[in-house]
Amino acid sequence: MKDIKDIKFEALMDISRGIVENRPEDELFQLFWSVCLGKFYFEKMGFFILRDSIWVDKSNKEMQVSEFDYSYLQNLDLSKDIHFLDPETKPRLLDADIFIPVFHKNHLNAMILLKNGKDDFDYEVFLFLRKLAGMLLVVSENKQLTNKEIQRNVMNKELELASKVQHLLFPKKLPNSELVQMHVSYIPHKLVGGDYYDYIRVKKGEFIVCVADVSGKGMGAALIMSNFQAALRSLVRMGLTLEKIAEELNYQIVSNSEGSHFVTAFFARINTKTQTITTLNAGHNPPFFIDSEGRLTVLNKGCTILGALDKLPSIGVQDFHYERNSLLMMFTDGVTETINRKGELYSEERIMNFVSERYEEPLEDLHLDIMSELYSYKQEVPFPDDFTLVSLKLK
Repeated sequence: MKDIKDIKFEALMDISRGIVENRPEDELFQLFWSVCLGKFYFEKMGFFILRDSIWVDKSNKEMQVSEFDYSYLQNLDLSKDIHFLDPETKPRLLDADIFIPVFHKNHLNAMILLKNGKDDFDYEVFLFLRKLAGMLLVVSENKQLTNKEIQRNVMNKELELASKVQHLLFPKKLPNSELVQMHVSYIPHKLVGGDYYDYIRVKKGEFIVCVADVSGKGMGAALIMSNFQAALRSLVRMGLTLEKIAEELNYQIVSNSEGSHFVTAFFARINTKTQTITTLNAGHNPPFFIDSEGRLTVLNKGCTILGALDKLPSIGVQDFHYERNSLLMMFTDGVTETINRKGELYSEERIMNFVSERYEEPLEDLHLDIMSELYSYKQEVPFPDDFTLVSLKLK
């Protein structure tokens, strides 16, 4: 018969070899189970680890443990290394004689349950098994951290790609002529934002501007945004009305996202020859128009958000004539939902009042003033979402 020291040495070598070979976690726990039963001749063995506050069975499910049994085991005196369970007081369904708590970083992180197949008990074997289990816990934790790091790297690469996709969608050049000037301030909340803006020339003297907010973040939202832009530009080239464009975009979003994403958007078709504007608001934060006399018009007529329903229930537009030196101000909810220390929203009313007092300023100066106002309002509180501010001066 082998000496117990030789058996312990063989067991340690088996476990160490599995670790050096970088075997998957479940294989290592299976190896531990085999060591307990095959080398030390226990009749049954249960090994349970605590992961995300849930006890997970890592021992071939040969020893079933209920929530009641967990509660019983954790209420034992855990300062003791080994517990020999009293058959009179232990739960009836707990088919084990020995309970060995395993600690990692001063917390109970694993439990070994053994049903002894022999009459004698070797205390040193129990302590040895506890050390082996502790070693496996460290290996398991390292594997978890490695997997999380791999997932984090994959996610970062995805976000970097999504960010590149997103920046390709934004117009390379904004109008700056004697008739029209456009200015944009954009701050993504994270690496990839859900906001979108565009300037699309229809023909000489006519163009469409759009501001939108795609629900969600990451690659999924970036792809929806990419499809949205491609569809919008195609529909504009077809010469469709804003109502038809909204209907088609809604159909595209429903088809592509299967209900996982939706889009709020605002569209304005502007003709500088006839000095007319047609707008459609699809559930977006209402932009506003300030004419040369300082009169403000809220642009909220349109339809519901795009992608939420298979068919838009109703659609409307706003048509009006504009005079020279008018201002169209558009934004996303990252502007109006900026909060201060008291948790109060900056609100649409505040930005309307603020801009109304400064609408004649050059657009770049106006944007700097708005940014300064928002930073002063929120102080150290971070922006809650992507921040997009788009203004259009009709000279």
